[in-house]
Amino acid sequence: ENSCSYNTNAVELKISADDMDYTGKKILIVQQQVMAGSIREELQKRGADGEITVASWFSMEKDLLEEGDVPLKDEEDYMDLVEKGRYDVIFADPCMERMIPGFEGVFIPLTHFAVSGKLNV
Repeated sequence: ENSCSYNTNAVELKISADDMDYTGKKILIVQQQVMAGSIREELQKRGADGEITVASWFSMEKDLLEEGDVPLKDEEDYMDLVEKGRYDVIFADPCMERMIPGFEGVFIPLTHFAVSGKLNV
């Protein structure tokens, strides 16, 4: 049984939603580094002025890193980051939501092929 739900347009809908105010929010984006960086830029264009952290399971290019970006080795790294980071918003694969049952912020599903084996088309 696959308990992950997928909404291929979730990111576009959430980022462009008029009622979602990212001002002052602490945001975590777990995704491939280039895509996560693009999402960070789009959020900043739309008023996100708080800390935005990019985390990735894959090697991260030094020239694309911003202060606070984090490489992840395993699920434990992700769970620790969420627990200690006190994020308001997390963009990550839907399968990763169940790893952080204590998270009380807004979880925005962002399909990550290497995590779920599904493409976001």
